[in-house]
Amino acid sequence: MNANDVIDAYVAEVAVQLPRRQRNDVACELRALLQEELLAKAEAAGRPADASLATDLVRAFGRPGEVAARYLPTLTVIDPADGPRFVR
Repeated sequence: MNANDVIDAYVAEVAVQLPRRQRNDVACELRALLQEELLAKAEAAGRPADASLATDLVRAFGRPGEVAARYLPTLTVIDPADGPRFVR
Protein backbone atom coordinates (compact mmCIF):
# COMPACT_ATOMS: atom_id res chain seq x y z
CA MET A 1 0.00 0.00 0.00
CA ASN A 2 1.43 3.39 -0.95
CA ALA A 3 0.67 6.87 0.38
CA ASN A 4 -2.03 7.57 -2.21
CA ASP A 5 -3.80 4.31 -1.34
CA VAL A 6 -3.88 5.30 2.33
CA ILE A 7 -5.34 8.70 1.50
CA ASP A 8 -7.86 7.26 -0.98
CA ALA A 9 -9.08 4.69 1.56
CA TYR A 10 -9.46 7.38 4.21
CA VAL A 11 -11.32 9.72 1.88
CA ALA A 12 -13.65 6.87 0.87
CA GLU A 13 -14.42 6.14 4.54
CA VAL A 14 -15.29 9.79 5.12
CA ALA A 15 -17.31 10.19 1.93
CA VAL A 16 -19.54 7.18 2.56
CA GLN A 17 -20.80 8.88 5.73
CA LEU A 18 -21.95 12.00 3.89
CA PRO A 19 -25.14 12.70 1.93
CA ARG A 20 -24.78 11.57 -1.70
CA ARG A 21 -25.00 15.10 -3.08
CA GLN A 22 -21.93 16.16 -1.05
CA ARG A 23 -19.72 13.10 -1.49
CA ASN A 24 -17.87 13.98 -4.68
CA ASP A 25 -17.16 17.60 -3.74
CA VAL A 26 -16.01 16.75 -0.24
CA ALA A 27 -13.93 13.81 -1.45
CA CYS A 28 -12.10 15.98 -3.99
CA GLU A 29 -11.51 18.76 -1.46
CA LEU A 30 -10.37 16.39 1.27
CA ARG A 31 -8.09 14.40 -1.04
CA ALA A 32 -6.40 17.58 -2.27
CA LEU A 33 -5.97 18.87 1.29
CA LEU A 34 -4.46 15.62 2.54
CA GLN A 35 -2.12 15.23 -0.41
CA GLU A 36 -0.91 18.81 0.03
CA GLU A 37 -0.32 18.25 3.76
CA LEU A 38 1.44 14.94 3.04
CA LEU A 39 3.84 16.59 0.62
CA ALA A 40 4.56 19.36 3.13
CA LYS A 41 5.26 16.84 5.90
CA ALA A 42 7.47 14.75 3.63
CA GLU A 43 9.43 17.83 2.59
CA ALA A 44 9.81 18.94 6.21
CA ALA A 45 11.00 15.47 7.19
CA GLY A 46 13.39 15.36 4.25
CA ARG A 47 12.06 12.06 2.97
CA PRO A 48 9.66 10.89 0.28
CA ALA A 49 5.97 10.55 1.07
CA ASP A 50 5.24 6.96 2.01
CA ALA A 51 2.43 4.91 3.54
CA SER A 52 3.79 5.38 7.06
CA LEU A 53 3.77 9.15 6.77
CA ALA A 54 0.30 9.09 5.19
CA THR A 55 -1.03 6.87 7.98
CA ASP A 56 0.29 9.24 10.62
CA LEU A 57 -1.31 12.15 8.76
CA VAL A 58 -4.80 10.63 8.56
CA ARG A 59 -4.65 9.51 12.19
CA ALA A 60 -3.84 13.06 13.24
CA PHE A 61 -6.58 14.42 10.98
CA GLY A 62 -9.27 12.54 12.91
CA ARG A 63 -11.59 9.58 12.71
CA PRO A 64 -13.57 9.37 9.47
CA GLY A 65 -16.89 9.85 11.31
CA GLU A 66 -15.63 12.99 13.03
CA VAL A 67 -14.27 14.40 9.78
CA ALA A 68 -17.55 13.69 7.99
CA ALA A 69 -19.42 15.48 10.77
CA ARG A 70 -17.40 18.63 10.06
CA TYR A 71 -18.89 18.73 6.57
CA LEU A 72 -22.50 18.14 7.61
CA PRO A 73 -24.83 21.13 7.96
CA THR A 74 -25.55 22.17 11.51
CA LEU A 75 -29.00 21.60 12.90
CA THR A 76 -30.66 24.86 13.91
CA VAL A 77 -33.48 24.29 16.36
CA ILE A 78 -34.24 27.97 16.86
CA ASP A 79 -33.63 30.52 14.14
CA PRO A 80 -31.17 33.10 15.51
CA ALA A 81 -33.60 35.85 14.56
CA ASP A 82 -36.20 34.27 16.89
CA GLY A 83 -33.75 33.87 19.78
CA PRO A 84 -34.75 36.96 21.77
CA ARG A 85 -38.45 36.06 21.55
CA PHE A 86 -37.70 32.52 22.66
CA VAL A 87 -35.76 33.72 25.71
CA ARG A 88 -38.70 35.85 26.86
